[in-house]
Amino acid sequence: MFEWRQVTILLIPEEGGKTYEFKMPRFVSWLLGLGVVAVIAMLVIGFQAYSDVGYLRQRVVKLEDQKEALTENVELLVELESDLKALTRQNLKLRFLLAGRDGEQPEEGQISRSGGEPYVSAVKRMQLGKIRTVPTMWPIRGVVTDSYGEEFPAAIIAATVNSLVRASAAGWVDRAGFDETLGNLVVLNHTSGLKSLYGYAATILVNEGDYVHKGQAIALSGTSADTGLPGLYFAVHENGRPRNPVGYMLWL
Repeated sequence: MFEWRQVTILLIPEEGGKTYEFKMPRFVSWLLGLGVVAVIAMLVIGFQAYSDVGYLRQRVVKLEDQKEALTENVELLVELESDLKALTRQNLKLRFLLAGRDGEQPEEGQISRSGGEPYVSAVKRMQLGKIRTVPTMWPIRGVVTDSYGEEFPAAIIAATVNSLVRASAAGWVDRAGFDETLGNLVVLNHTSGLKSLYGYAATILVNEGDYVHKGQAIALSGTSADTGLPGLYFAVHENGRPRNPVGYMLWL
């Protein structure tokens, strides 16, 4: 007849006394050992889960704080946009007065910069997650040494030859080639009426039709054909209207 092998467990008190003896089949002892290991593993997993819950709770609190801060920033930007529109209307009315057109009300299209594609304000772009298409990044390290007049505003930024020229915002390359006035020229279309121009380049690093990201290198700076001084020609056009890039960036 088959007999189960047994394991004997003795409990002997240190100070003497009755000795206890327990006998059990060996497979039962294995089951008890596995049970102890399983309990320890469950305790470890439970402790790890408890730690993860605490970490995730802290992350939720931080994300809620960040969400609240972003909401406040958007509200502030909306207020600034409203103030800007009011100032634009006042400025336009003052121009009408100075032009001897007192009593004449400017049309809404003049205030909203009509023409071309629908205008998308900086605030609206941020709300739509398209701030990368607003030319807010300075394209090259340097100092503005010259600028054109009000009719065709642009900036000349002094920089050493072959300095990296970066895209002020994301967009499509409308033009990448030689221009009689500005030498090697790159024109980026940021959609919704916004374009940026980069002239006096020594080397062009992109091709027409390429899509470039904000901050991506698009050219190497060269020298002005008129003065022979090293630098970059930088301009921003809004619905076909040249704007002072320095003032435009401050406005944003």
